[in-house]
Amino acid sequence: VLKNIFDITFLNYEIYIIVFCVGVLNGLFNLSLNILTIKFYQFKYVFIEVLKSLLILLFLITFLNYYNLEIKGYFYSYFLTFIIVNILVIFLIRKEFFYKKNIFSLSKKLIYYGSPLVLTQLGWFFMSIADRIFINELMDKSSLGVYAIAGKFAIIISFFIEVFNRTWRPFLMREINNTNKKVSNYIFIITSRVYVSASSILIILISLVSEFLILKLTESSYHQAYKLIPLLSWYFIFFGFFGIISSNMWKENKTAYTFIAIFISLIINIILNILLIPKFGLNGAAYSTIFSFVILIIVSLKISQSIYKIEYPYFILFLKYLISFILSFIIINDYFESNFINLFLSLFAILFIIYISISTSIKRNIFNKIKFRLNN
Repeated sequence: VLKNIFDITFLNYEIYIIVFCVGVLNGLFNLSLNILTIKFYQFKYVFIEVLKSLLILLFLITFLNYYNLEIKGYFYSYFLTFIIVNILVIFLIRKEFFYKKNIFSLSKKLIYYGSPLVLTQLGWFFMSIADRIFINELMDKSSLGVYAIAGKFAIIISFFIEVFNRTWRPFLMREINNTNKKVSNYIFIITSRVYVSASSILIILISLVSEFLILKLTESSYHQAYKLIPLLSWYFIFFGFFGIISSNMWKENKTAYTFIAIFISLIINIILNILLIPKFGLNGAAYSTIFSFVILIIVSLKISQSIYKIEYPYFILFLKYLISFILSFIIINDYFESNFINLFLSLFAILFIIYISISTSIKRNIFNKIKFRLNN
Protein backbone atom coordinates (compact mmCIF):
# COMPACT_ATOMS: atom_id res chain seq x y z
CA VAL A 1 0.00 0.00 0.00
CA LEU A 2 2.82 2.38 0.92
CA LYS A 3 4.61 1.56 -2.33
CA ASN A 4 1.63 2.58 -4.48
CA ILE A 5 0.35 5.53 -2.44
CA PHE A 6 3.61 7.17 -1.38
CA ASP A 7 5.87 5.75 -4.13
CA ILE A 8 8.03 3.82 -1.64
CA THR A 9 9.52 0.93 -3.60
CA PHE A 10 10.55 -1.54 -0.90
CA LEU A 11 8.95 -4.69 -2.31
CA ASN A 12 8.37 -5.86 -5.86
CA TYR A 13 6.02 -8.76 -5.15
CA GLU A 14 3.88 -7.32 -2.40
CA ILE A 15 0.68 -8.14 -4.26
CA TYR A 16 1.30 -11.88 -3.95
CA ILE A 17 2.02 -11.54 -0.24
CA ILE A 18 -1.17 -9.51 0.18
CA VAL A 19 -3.19 -12.17 -1.64
CA PHE A 20 -1.73 -14.87 0.63
CA CYS A 21 -2.49 -12.82 3.75
CA VAL A 22 -6.05 -12.17 2.59
CA GLY A 23 -6.58 -15.91 2.17
CA VAL A 24 -5.27 -16.65 5.67
CA LEU A 25 -7.29 -13.85 7.25
CA ASN A 26 -10.40 -15.01 5.39
CA GLY A 27 -9.93 -18.51 6.80
CA LEU A 28 -9.52 -17.20 10.34
CA PHE A 29 -12.56 -14.97 9.91
CA ASN A 30 -14.79 -17.83 8.77
CA LEU A 31 -13.65 -20.08 11.61
CA SER A 32 -14.36 -17.37 14.17
CA LEU A 33 -17.69 -16.59 12.54
CA ASN A 34 -18.70 -20.24 12.87
CA ILE A 35 -18.65 -19.85 16.65
CA LEU A 36 -21.29 -17.12 16.38
CA THR A 37 -23.51 -19.37 14.27
CA ILE A 38 -23.00 -22.43 16.49
CA LYS A 39 -24.00 -20.35 19.51
CA PHE A 40 -27.01 -18.94 17.56
CA TYR A 41 -25.77 -15.32 17.89
CA GLN A 42 -27.67 -14.23 14.80
CA PHE A 43 -27.59 -10.48 15.41
CA LYS A 44 -23.84 -10.40 16.03
CA TYR A 45 -23.31 -12.48 12.90
CA VAL A 46 -25.46 -10.16 10.76
CA PHE A 47 -23.68 -7.12 12.20
CA ILE A 48 -20.24 -8.51 11.34
CA GLU A 49 -21.29 -9.49 7.80
CA VAL A 50 -22.87 -6.09 7.09
CA LEU A 51 -19.82 -4.31 8.51
CA LYS A 52 -17.52 -6.43 6.34
CA SER A 53 -19.47 -5.53 3.19
CA LEU A 54 -19.49 -1.82 4.04
CA LEU A 55 -15.77 -1.76 4.78
CA ILE A 56 -14.94 -3.55 1.51
CA LEU A 57 -17.08 -1.04 -0.39
CA LEU A 58 -15.47 1.91 1.41
CA PHE A 59 -11.91 0.71 0.75
CA LEU A 60 -12.72 -0.17 -2.88
CA ILE A 61 -13.99 3.35 -3.51
CA THR A 62 -10.92 4.82 -1.80
CA PHE A 63 -8.28 2.70 -3.52
CA LEU A 64 -9.87 2.53 -6.97
CA ASN A 65 -11.26 6.05 -7.34
CA TYR A 66 -8.75 8.13 -5.40
CA TYR A 67 -5.51 6.16 -5.78
CA ASN A 68 -6.21 4.30 -9.07
CA LEU A 69 -4.68 1.05 -7.83
CA GLU A 70 -6.75 -1.13 -10.20
CA ILE A 71 -6.56 -4.84 -9.30
CA LYS A 72 -4.19 -4.17 -6.40
CA GLY A 73 -6.80 -1.92 -4.82
CA TYR A 74 -9.20 -4.87 -4.87
CA PHE A 75 -6.87 -7.02 -2.77
CA TYR A 76 -5.84 -4.17 -0.46
CA SER A 77 -9.51 -3.54 0.29
CA TYR A 78 -10.06 -7.13 1.41
CA PHE A 79 -6.78 -7.19 3.34
CA LEU A 80 -7.62 -4.16 5.49
CA THR A 81 -11.23 -5.24 5.91
CA PHE A 82 -10.31 -8.70 7.18
CA ILE A 83 -7.82 -7.24 9.66
CA ILE A 84 -10.55 -5.05 11.16
CA VAL A 85 -13.34 -7.66 11.22
CA ASN A 86 -11.02 -10.37 12.59
CA ILE A 87 -10.10 -8.16 15.54
CA LEU A 88 -13.77 -7.39 16.15
CA VAL A 89 -15.07 -10.97 15.90
CA ILE A 90 -12.29 -12.28 18.18
CA PHE A 91 -13.34 -9.65 20.71
CA LEU A 92 -16.95 -10.84 20.46
CA ILE A 93 -16.08 -14.51 21.01
CA ARG A 94 -13.46 -13.96 23.70
CA LYS A 95 -15.74 -15.32 26.45
CA GLU A 96 -16.30 -18.51 24.46
CA PHE A 97 -12.61 -19.22 24.16
CA PHE A 98 -10.11 -17.13 26.09
CA TYR A 99 -11.77 -17.42 29.51
CA LYS A 100 -11.98 -21.21 29.50
CA LYS A 101 -10.08 -22.97 32.30
CA ASN A 102 -8.66 -25.61 29.98
CA ILE A 103 -7.37 -23.01 27.54
CA PHE A 104 -4.14 -24.83 26.65
CA SER A 105 -5.84 -28.15 25.98
CA LEU A 106 -8.52 -26.37 23.98
CA SER A 107 -5.91 -24.40 22.02
CA LYS A 108 -4.12 -27.59 21.01
CA LYS A 109 -7.37 -29.15 19.78
CA LEU A 110 -8.34 -25.97 17.97
CA ILE A 111 -5.00 -25.77 16.14
CA TYR A 112 -5.15 -29.44 15.15
CA TYR A 113 -8.76 -29.19 14.04
CA GLY A 114 -8.83 -25.67 12.59
CA SER A 115 -5.50 -25.22 10.81
CA PRO A 116 -6.50 -27.43 7.83
CA LEU A 117 -9.71 -25.41 7.52
CA VAL A 118 -7.67 -22.20 7.37
CA LEU A 119 -5.65 -23.74 4.53
CA THR A 120 -8.91 -24.81 2.89
CA GLN A 121 -10.19 -21.23 2.97
CA LEU A 122 -6.86 -20.06 1.60
CA GLY A 123 -7.11 -22.55 -1.26
CA TRP A 124 -10.69 -21.51 -1.99
CA PHE A 125 -9.66 -17.86 -2.06
CA PHE A 126 -6.92 -18.60 -4.60
CA MET A 127 -9.38 -20.60 -6.70
CA SER A 128 -11.84 -17.73 -6.67
CA ILE A 129 -9.26 -15.16 -7.84
CA ALA A 130 -7.03 -17.27 -10.11
CA ASP A 131 -9.15 -16.48 -13.17
CA ARG A 132 -8.83 -12.73 -12.54
CA ILE A 133 -5.06 -12.96 -12.08
CA PHE A 134 -4.61 -14.85 -15.36
CA ILE A 135 -6.99 -12.53 -17.24
CA ASN A 136 -4.96 -9.60 -15.94
CA GLU A 137 -1.76 -11.21 -17.25
CA LEU A 138 -3.00 -12.78 -20.51
CA MET A 139 -5.65 -10.30 -21.68
CA ASP A 140 -6.23 -6.55 -21.72
CA LYS A 141 -7.54 -4.39 -18.87
CA SER A 142 -10.95 -3.86 -20.49
CA SER A 143 -11.57 -7.63 -20.49
CA LEU A 144 -10.71 -7.77 -16.80
CA GLY A 145 -13.20 -4.96 -16.20
CA VAL A 146 -16.01 -6.86 -17.96
CA TYR A 147 -15.17 -10.01 -15.99
CA ALA A 148 -15.05 -8.08 -12.72
CA ILE A 149 -18.46 -6.53 -13.36
CA ALA A 150 -19.94 -9.97 -14.03
CA GLY A 151 -18.34 -11.23 -10.83
CA LYS A 152 -19.88 -8.45 -8.79
CA PHE A 153 -23.38 -9.30 -10.04
CA ALA A 154 -22.72 -13.01 -9.47
CA ILE A 155 -22.11 -12.22 -5.80
CA ILE A 156 -25.90 -11.92 -5.51
CA ILE A 157 -26.12 -15.69 -5.33
CA SER A 158 -23.39 -15.86 -2.69
CA PHE A 159 -25.70 -14.11 -0.22
CA PHE A 160 -28.23 -16.92 -0.57
CA ILE A 161 -25.50 -19.56 -0.16
CA GLU A 162 -24.01 -17.84 2.87
CA VAL A 163 -27.37 -17.54 4.60
CA PHE A 164 -28.21 -21.16 3.77
CA ASN A 165 -24.91 -22.52 5.12
CA ARG A 166 -25.04 -20.41 8.26
CA THR A 167 -28.61 -21.60 8.88
CA TRP A 168 -28.23 -25.39 8.68
CA ARG A 169 -24.72 -25.79 10.12
CA PRO A 170 -25.61 -24.95 13.75
CA PHE A 171 -28.19 -27.76 13.74
CA LEU A 172 -25.57 -30.17 12.47
CA MET A 173 -23.13 -29.03 15.15
CA ARG A 174 -25.79 -29.60 17.80
CA GLU A 175 -26.10 -33.21 16.62
CA ILE A 176 -22.41 -33.72 15.96
CA ASN A 177 -21.92 -36.02 18.95
CA ASN A 178 -25.14 -37.91 18.40
CA THR A 179 -24.35 -41.63 18.26
CA ASN A 180 -27.43 -42.26 16.13
CA LYS A 181 -26.03 -41.95 12.61
CA LYS A 182 -29.52 -41.89 11.09
CA VAL A 183 -30.05 -38.42 12.58
CA SER A 184 -26.90 -36.89 11.08
CA ASN A 185 -27.45 -38.75 7.79
CA TYR A 186 -30.94 -37.32 7.59
CA ILE A 187 -29.58 -33.78 8.11
CA PHE A 188 -27.03 -34.21 5.29
CA ILE A 189 -29.52 -35.73 2.85
CA ILE A 190 -32.31 -33.21 3.46
CA THR A 191 -29.88 -30.29 3.36
CA SER A 192 -28.36 -31.42 0.05
CA ARG A 193 -31.79 -31.89 -1.56
CA VAL A 194 -33.10 -28.51 -0.45
CA TYR A 195 -29.87 -26.72 -1.38
CA VAL A 196 -29.63 -28.22 -4.87
CA SER A 197 -33.30 -27.53 -5.59
CA ALA A 198 -33.11 -23.92 -4.43
CA SER A 199 -29.78 -23.16 -6.13
CA SER A 200 -30.96 -24.77 -9.40
CA ILE A 201 -34.01 -22.53 -9.46
CA LEU A 202 -31.93 -19.51 -8.51
CA ILE A 203 -29.44 -20.00 -11.35
CA ILE A 204 -32.34 -20.16 -13.84
CA LEU A 205 -33.76 -16.89 -12.49
CA ILE A 206 -30.35 -15.21 -12.61
CA SER A 207 -29.94 -16.30 -16.24
CA LEU A 208 -33.28 -14.68 -17.07
CA VAL A 209 -32.56 -11.30 -15.44
CA SER A 210 -28.80 -10.96 -16.00
CA GLU A 211 -29.10 -9.21 -19.36
CA PHE A 212 -31.72 -6.79 -18.03
CA LEU A 213 -29.58 -5.90 -15.00
CA ILE A 214 -26.41 -5.35 -17.01
CA LEU A 215 -28.11 -3.26 -19.70
CA LYS A 216 -29.84 -1.04 -17.15
CA LEU A 217 -27.07 -0.65 -14.57
CA THR A 218 -23.81 -0.55 -16.54
CA GLU A 219 -22.23 1.28 -19.45
CA SER A 220 -22.28 -0.14 -22.97
CA SER A 221 -18.66 -1.29 -22.71
CA TYR A 222 -19.71 -3.78 -20.02
CA HIS A 223 -22.89 -5.13 -21.65
CA GLN A 224 -21.29 -8.44 -22.67
CA ALA A 225 -20.84 -9.24 -18.98
CA TYR A 226 -24.41 -10.56 -18.77
CA LYS A 227 -23.34 -13.82 -20.42
CA LEU A 228 -20.75 -14.38 -17.72
CA ILE A 229 -22.95 -13.77 -14.66
CA PRO A 230 -24.65 -17.22 -14.63
CA LEU A 231 -21.31 -18.92 -15.35
CA LEU A 232 -19.58 -17.18 -12.44
CA SER A 233 -22.56 -17.94 -10.21
CA TRP A 234 -21.86 -21.65 -10.59
CA TYR A 235 -18.64 -21.58 -8.62
CA PHE A 236 -20.47 -19.98 -5.67
CA ILE A 237 -23.09 -22.73 -5.94
CA PHE A 238 -20.55 -25.54 -6.14
CA PHE A 239 -18.54 -24.18 -3.24
CA GLY A 240 -21.74 -24.03 -1.17
CA PHE A 241 -22.42 -27.67 -2.06
CA PHE A 242 -18.82 -28.49 -1.14
CA GLY A 243 -19.57 -27.00 2.29
CA ILE A 244 -22.37 -29.53 2.72
CA ILE A 245 -20.66 -32.70 1.51
CA SER A 246 -17.37 -31.88 3.24
CA SER A 247 -19.06 -31.30 6.61
CA ASN A 248 -18.89 -34.98 7.48
CA MET A 249 -15.10 -34.68 7.18
CA TRP A 250 -14.88 -32.16 9.98
CA LYS A 251 -17.66 -33.98 11.81
CA GLU A 252 -15.30 -36.98 11.95
CA ASN A 253 -12.25 -34.75 12.75
CA LYS A 254 -10.79 -35.32 9.26
CA THR A 255 -10.46 -31.64 8.36
CA ALA A 256 -7.11 -32.20 6.61
CA TYR A 257 -8.94 -33.94 3.77
CA THR A 258 -10.82 -30.75 2.90
CA PHE A 259 -7.50 -29.07 2.10
CA ILE A 260 -6.42 -32.06 -0.03
CA ALA A 261 -9.59 -31.74 -2.13
CA ILE A 262 -9.12 -27.98 -2.51
CA PHE A 263 -5.43 -28.33 -3.39
CA ILE A 264 -6.11 -30.86 -6.18
CA SER A 265 -8.83 -28.61 -7.62
CA LEU A 266 -6.60 -25.52 -7.37
CA ILE A 267 -3.84 -27.17 -9.43
CA ILE A 268 -6.40 -28.15 -12.09
CA ASN A 269 -7.81 -24.62 -12.02
CA ILE A 270 -4.40 -23.06 -12.68
CA ILE A 271 -3.64 -25.47 -15.54
CA LEU A 272 -7.02 -24.90 -17.20
CA ASN A 273 -6.71 -21.11 -16.94
CA ILE A 274 -3.32 -21.23 -18.64
CA LEU A 275 -4.68 -23.45 -21.42
CA LEU A 276 -8.16 -22.01 -22.01
CA ILE A 277 -7.86 -18.24 -21.53
CA PRO A 278 -5.55 -17.67 -24.56
CA LYS A 279 -7.93 -19.70 -26.77
CA PHE A 280 -11.40 -18.83 -25.44
CA GLY A 281 -10.89 -15.58 -23.54
CA LEU A 282 -13.29 -14.75 -20.71
CA ASN A 283 -15.42 -17.84 -21.37
CA GLY A 284 -12.30 -19.94 -20.98
CA ALA A 285 -11.67 -18.39 -17.57
CA ALA A 286 -15.25 -18.98 -16.45
CA TYR A 287 -15.38 -22.60 -17.62
CA SER A 288 -11.96 -23.28 -16.07
CA THR A 289 -13.33 -22.21 -12.70
CA ILE A 290 -16.56 -24.18 -13.14
CA PHE A 291 -14.75 -27.38 -14.14
CA SER A 292 -12.26 -27.10 -11.27
CA PHE A 293 -15.15 -26.80 -8.81
CA VAL A 294 -16.81 -29.84 -10.38
CA ILE A 295 -13.56 -31.71 -9.71
CA LEU A 296 -13.68 -30.38 -6.15
CA ILE A 297 -17.16 -31.85 -5.69
CA ILE A 298 -16.17 -35.24 -7.14
CA VAL A 299 -12.97 -35.52 -5.07
CA SER A 300 -14.76 -34.38 -1.91
CA LEU A 301 -17.56 -36.91 -2.39
CA LYS A 302 -15.04 -39.68 -2.94
CA ILE A 303 -13.11 -38.79 0.21
CA SER A 304 -16.12 -38.08 2.41
CA GLN A 305 -17.89 -41.31 1.44
CA SER A 306 -14.79 -43.31 2.38
CA ILE A 307 -14.86 -41.66 5.82
CA TYR A 308 -18.57 -41.58 6.55
CA LYS A 309 -21.00 -43.10 4.05
CA ILE A 310 -24.14 -41.11 3.32
CA GLU A 311 -26.73 -42.23 0.80
CA TYR A 312 -27.17 -39.03 -1.20
CA PRO A 313 -29.80 -39.11 -3.98
CA TYR A 314 -27.08 -38.68 -6.62
CA PHE A 315 -29.25 -39.06 -9.71
CA ILE A 316 -31.85 -36.53 -8.55
CA LEU A 317 -29.21 -34.00 -7.50
CA PHE A 318 -27.32 -34.39 -10.79
CA LEU A 319 -30.54 -34.14 -12.83
CA LYS A 320 -31.52 -30.83 -11.20
CA TYR A 321 -28.15 -29.25 -11.87
CA LEU A 322 -28.04 -30.63 -15.42
CA ILE A 323 -31.45 -29.12 -16.22
CA SER A 324 -30.54 -25.73 -14.80
CA PHE A 325 -27.11 -25.69 -16.51
CA ILE A 326 -28.52 -26.56 -19.96
CA LEU A 327 -31.32 -24.04 -19.67
CA SER A 328 -28.96 -21.35 -18.42
CA PHE A 329 -26.63 -22.06 -21.35
CA ILE A 330 -29.55 -21.75 -23.80
CA ILE A 331 -30.71 -18.45 -22.31
CA ILE A 332 -27.36 -16.65 -22.15
CA ASN A 333 -26.37 -17.75 -25.67
CA ASP A 334 -29.69 -16.56 -27.17
CA TYR A 335 -30.64 -19.83 -28.84
CA PHE A 336 -34.22 -18.55 -28.90
CA GLU A 337 -34.73 -14.93 -29.86
CA SER A 338 -38.10 -14.87 -28.14
CA ASN A 339 -38.07 -13.96 -24.44
CA PHE A 340 -41.45 -15.66 -24.17
CA ILE A 341 -39.91 -19.03 -25.08
CA ASN A 342 -37.13 -18.53 -22.55
CA LEU A 343 -39.66 -17.63 -19.90
CA PHE A 344 -41.87 -20.62 -20.74
CA LEU A 345 -38.93 -23.06 -20.63
CA SER A 346 -37.74 -21.57 -17.35
CA LEU A 347 -41.16 -21.88 -15.76
CA PHE A 348 -41.45 -25.47 -16.95
CA ALA A 349 -37.96 -26.31 -15.63
CA ILE A 350 -38.65 -24.72 -12.23
CA LEU A 351 -41.95 -26.59 -11.85
CA PHE A 352 -40.26 -29.84 -12.88
CA ILE A 353 -37.47 -29.35 -10.32
CA ILE A 354 -40.06 -28.68 -7.61
CA TYR A 355 -42.07 -31.71 -8.74
CA ILE A 356 -39.20 -34.18 -8.61
CA SER A 357 -38.17 -32.76 -5.24
CA ILE A 358 -41.62 -33.26 -3.77
CA SER A 359 -42.34 -36.56 -5.47
CA THR A 360 -39.09 -38.19 -4.36
CA SER A 361 -39.76 -37.03 -0.81
CA ILE A 362 -43.29 -38.50 -0.86
CA LYS A 363 -42.09 -41.76 -2.39
CA ARG A 364 -39.35 -42.08 0.23
CA ASN A 365 -41.87 -41.52 3.06
CA ILE A 366 -44.26 -44.10 1.61
CA PHE A 367 -41.44 -46.61 1.14
CA ASN A 368 -40.25 -46.09 4.73
CA LYS A 369 -43.78 -46.62 6.08
CA ILE A 370 -44.23 -49.84 4.07
CA LYS A 371 -40.82 -51.08 5.19
CA PHE A 372 -41.64 -50.29 8.82
CA ARG A 373 -44.96 -52.18 8.66
CA LEU A 374 -43.37 -55.22 6.97
CA ASN A 375 -40.66 -55.35 9.62
CA ASN A 376 -43.26 -55.24 12.35
